Amino acid sequence: MTNLVLALLETERPVSLREIGAAVAGYPPERGALRQAFERDKKSLREAGIPVRTEQIEGEDQAGYRIVPDEYYLPELSLEPDESEALAFALAGVRLEGGLIGDVAAKLAAPGVPRFSPIAVLPSLPGLGVLQQALRERARVTFEYHGRERVVSGYGLTFKEGSWYFVGLDHTVGETGALRTFRADRIAPLQPLH
Repeated sequence: MTNLVLALLETERPVSLREIGAAVAGYPPERGALRQAFERDKKSLREAGIPVRTEQIEGEDQAGYRIVPDEYYLPELSLEPDESEALAFALAGVRLEGGLIGDVAAKLAAPGVPRFSPIAVLPSLPGLGVLQQALRERARVTFEYHGRERVVSGYGLTFKEGSWYFVGLDHTVGETGALRTFRADRIAPLQPLH
């Protein structure tokens, strides 16, 4: 999937599915299979919090895809030395399962952090990236929870007693909504609202 990220990141214009199939090794040449493989990978990237944009383009394909660098890369933090040190300490102590911290450590000017063993490794979930992105963008998310469709403005994510919880205002309850907590691993198809 790294090749797909690079193909979508290194372009200044949205690229069609046909162009993606030609540029990224491993995609099948048949149109239907290509579409299916790309949709699977696009969903995985979005669930990981990578903002894949879909834009209208001219031509037969009508849809193009790209990753805007300003939405992908960590911005320059301009931290004071003591702030950088505190964040590096936190980064060394707690990590997300499967997460790579080298880029973050470099931004914090703490390149030695990745070699330290963490105190705790928190589990990762497929939809965690979408929830984090919705929180960053202050966007609503829609999902199914206990058989009901929910529309939620998120307030935060918390990890407690081995599980991730998403806290927010559930707009599907009453006239003004209600504060609710949802166990993240029980949230079904997750879609950000814009």
